[in-house]
Amino acid sequence: MLFLAVLLFLVFGIFGQKKSSKISKSKTSNSYKSRIQIQKGWRLVDLGNFSFLLPEVMKDQNAKGIDSEVWEFKDETMLLMIDSGMYKMGFSEIEEFENQKKTIKIDGTEGHYFYINFLKPKSPNSKIEKEEKEKPFAEGIIFNRGKNFYSYFWIQYKSAENQKIVKNILYSIKFKK
Repeated sequence: MLFLAVLLFLVFGIFGQKKSSKISKSKTSNSYKSRIQIQKGWRLVDLGNFSFLLPEVMKDQNAKGIDSEVWEFKDETMLLMIDSGMYKMGFSEIEEFENQKKTIKIDGTEGHYFYINFLKPKSPNSKIEKEEKEKPFAEGIIFNRGKNFYSYFWIQYKSAENQKIVKNILYSIKFKK
């Protein structure tokens, strides 16, 4: 009888905890949605491990990753690329152009911010791709989310007029604990 009671406790206790854990995460997510103010024309995008605000005009491009999770959202003036996976990223490719780098905190998580101006190459040999000609500015943040696990947010945009929108997207990132 004691064995049956312990077995029932383990089965219902353990599975009950998992279910309640999912429920509490979902409540947290709903609580977060109700706490933030979403500007008219913006929406909350929830990708599981993190969420952020995005203008409604930016549409999901249904990107697919090979060895990481990849998302792309795009409109005529901006392209947001998100890559989350087990690899280390660096800044070596941006060194060919005018750039800025600094360490910042967003949602309590330290990240490496970068800005690139593809219109100002440091060398005449610097190669500019078609996408970089159409959207010559880029900003983003690389977050180290654990041992060799990084989340990389990169936004390319057409003009300085887009810069406030870019900042609003990047500073709205929230990680789920």
